[in-house]
Amino acid sequence: QSIKAVDIGGICAGLGGAGRTNVAKRMSHFLQGAFPKATVNVTTDVEIALAAAAGTGAGVVLIAGTGSVAYGRNADGKTARAGGWGPWLGDEGSAFDIGRRALAEVRRFEDGMGPATLLAERIFPALECRTWAALIERIAKDPDEVFPRVFPVVAKAAEEGDELSRRLMSGAAAALLALVTHVIGKLGIAETSFPLVRLGGVFGRSAYLDSLVDAGLREVASRAAIGPLKTSPAEAAALMARNAVVGRPTGRPA
Repeated sequence: QSIKAVDIGGICAGLGGAGRTNVAKRMSHFLQGAFPKATVNVTTDVEIALAAAAGTGAGVVLIAGTGSVAYGRNADGKTARAGGWGPWLGDEGSAFDIGRRALAEVRRFEDGMGPATLLAERIFPALECRTWAALIERIAKDPDEVFPRVFPVVAKAAEEGDELSRRLMSGAAAALLALVTHVIGKLGIAETSFPLVRLGGVFGRSAYLDSLVDAGLREVASRAAIGPLKTSPAEAAALMARNAVVGRPTGRPA
């Protein structure tokens, strides 16, 4: 038997950009119209990630993909956030940021102003682009289609010992750790035990970057349980939707 829209009793949507009131209102209105019998909760993707990591308890998530953000909560329910402002105002340490910086360094090298790097011979084939003029046009049209695609090239070159790529990765690690350090400091949980999860497409691509971030996390929060998510954000959102319907507080899935 197929499930109809009117059969849905609860929806929880964790969306990028939903921290802006107008975005959350528009999506809530849309979902309520599409699922008229449902209790609708529109929240952010970082809220869902934190719920997956820590349920309703204390925890911190560091997310680095196309963008970057750290978000956490302490045992008293206080939350803190750093980053997540998009590529023009933030997203330090993200795939977008690393790719943009890499292209700038390759341009400097070709101008005779920067160090030699494996990236100079690899980025254009990876992007299937032949000239700087064509690349600049693509960036102007859709930077999200260009800069994040450079990140895997930098990650591979860093693993092969390319000095510039390693410097880019070290800078990204430092930027991401600064986000986490700020959040943990605001929450006052540096000396406590809590889940500290890193997730997103930046991680798992470079052992060099991962090792730098993990070493830094252990210094910032020595008692934290550092590791991957054990529950997917989608599962956490489904649980939040169910609990909103039955009137129970949200928690980590069993």
